[in-house]
Amino acid sequence: MEKKEKVKQVFKYIFLGLGLTTYGFIFYHSAIVPKASDKWNSWAKDLWVGLINDALGIKEDTSLVKPEEVTLNNNRLISEDSTESSEIPGYKENEIPLGGEKWLEAVISPRTTTNKSMSFVASNDKVKLVQTGAHIDIEAMELGEVTIKAICNADNSVNAEYTYSIVEPRAPEDINFFVDYLDVGKSQYLFDKVEDASMHCYDFSKLTITSSNESVAVIRGEYVKAIAPGKTTITISNGERSETRELEVKANGTALSNVTDLNVKGEDTVFVREINYNESVQLEVEFQTDTGNQPTDSGVIWSVDNPLAAYVSQDGRVWGNKYLSDDDVTFTVRATSVDNSSIYKDYNMTLCHITPTNIVLNPSMAFDQGYYIADNSKSKFIGVQFDIPYITKFNYEVVVSDPSVIKAEIVGSGIIIVGLKEGNSKLYVVSKDNPNLKSDEINVRVRTRGYINDDNIETFTYIVRKYISGHAFLFMIAAMFTSLYVYFAHMKKSNKVILLSIVSVIGVGFVMGCISELIQLAIPGRSGAFVDVLIDMTGTLLGVLIIFAVAGIRIFVKKKKAKKAEKPIENS
Repeated sequence: MEKKEKVKQVFKYIFLGLGLTTYGFIFYHSAIVPKASDKWNSWAKDLWVGLINDALGIKEDTSLVKPEEVTLNNNRLISEDSTESSEIPGYKENEIPLGGEKWLEAVISPRTTTNKSMSFVASNDKVKLVQTGAHIDIEAMELGEVTIKAICNADNSVNAEYTYSIVEPRAPEDINFFVDYLDVGKSQYLFDKVEDASMHCYDFSKLTITSSNESVAVIRGEYVKAIAPGKTTITISNGERSETRELEVKANGTALSNVTDLNVKGEDTVFVREINYNESVQLEVEFQTDTGNQPTDSGVIWSVDNPLAAYVSQDGRVWGNKYLSDDDVTFTVRATSVDNSSIYKDYNMTLCHITPTNIVLNPSMAFDQGYYIADNSKSKFIGVQFDIPYITKFNYEVVVSDPSVIKAEIVGSGIIIVGLKEGNSKLYVVSKDNPNLKSDEINVRVRTRGYINDDNIETFTYIVRKYISGHAFLFMIAAMFTSLYVYFAHMKKSNKVILLSIVSVIGVGFVMGCISELIQLAIPGRSGAFVDVLIDMTGTLLGVLIIFAVAGIRIFVKKKKAKKAEKPIENS
């Protein structure tokens, strides 16, 4: 009997040690070393996904969900809760200035539609379309009207249309300028334009600029040129509103150095740009003067003979416009001296496309050894990336090793692949212009989707992190070990003592949960919340319930056997 009691004492302290070790494990993984916690949760998630989907064999109903409606929004999705409008100030929502661009986003309902791939078509050639998934960029090429039609690939009868009017570029809305005085012989640019890729949407020549006293100052392009001392009023109007400012011209007594000739230097190639592509070519001007010194007036009026091909800012920066042609386009930039408008120089340039030297496939479906999609026409998107940003010309095709397993279709800047049946297939992309330029192969595995899949994996991951592998689970284990310690320490004591012991186990779990969350408040990248303490408590209560329920059943069975043994045996 004495030996049995010693064994119980040993087990009592073993369980106490295991309980404390589990609490230490909780603090180490969830509060002190967050990366260890992430690895633990990831391992647990993969384990349970495998058990549920493979071991149990529970399969989701993968019947095809067809699209019911598609709507077009005059904006595009930037993030989950943010969109960017394609509105151009000074134009209506359904207007695009010649050479300008807008974009549309296609939204398919229901959200659970199996195949969400889209196709876009234009009613005529007045625009150039550039598709990226469910997003389309529209570049205006000719004046007139055009209708953009978005078609669901899964069901061509589900579509939507949006009609644009392509109009002449208008004068800019913002016509604020600042100029107070000038020295004789100098000129001043009247206002600053936003020097980015959107400025080609406006026609600055449609601004009306006048000087009330041309003997004092004259207007040359968007410059005011000081002629003689005096005062004048400068007025700028865009047809709807105007701004005026008084200008005083002063004589500073300095000898003038007049421009006699000029020359333009710089790169002769500019690249087709993407929206918000802020690269440009800087042109420089060299002057010749009648004195051999720097000109008194170094102002230059820049212009381009093909506004659809390029835009040139007032400081000589040339921006290539977008998708004017599938081929390279030549155009001429003219630099005209503000000092003498009869002196100018033409500079020939070429608008070129940007071509890749390397192709990288970026699947959105990493899983296990390769990549997976579901059958029954479930689609996935593979982004096609390049070593050079803003690729503007690239003809390529998709090569599939087993067309009976997957179907691949080029859509916009990527590939839509659709699973046809369970199996494996390889896929890569190759250039039509250069067969030696191709991407690495990727393995695609098609299988019927399990109960845990793309649609609910985030929710399941949260459940695993919080309950199955996270605090609820670990606090349950800790509470079980602690309860076993209490059971062995107080099993022969009164019910009141045992009840107090149970309450103390629950109290320890609550205190440990609070400490864990408080520690997490001080850890970068972690957060503590009272709701997590409640989650910890669910695990603690469950652990206590399991141990004392088992102990209660054991005691009940033991008492029943004892009563049965005490019952007198009747003589036959």
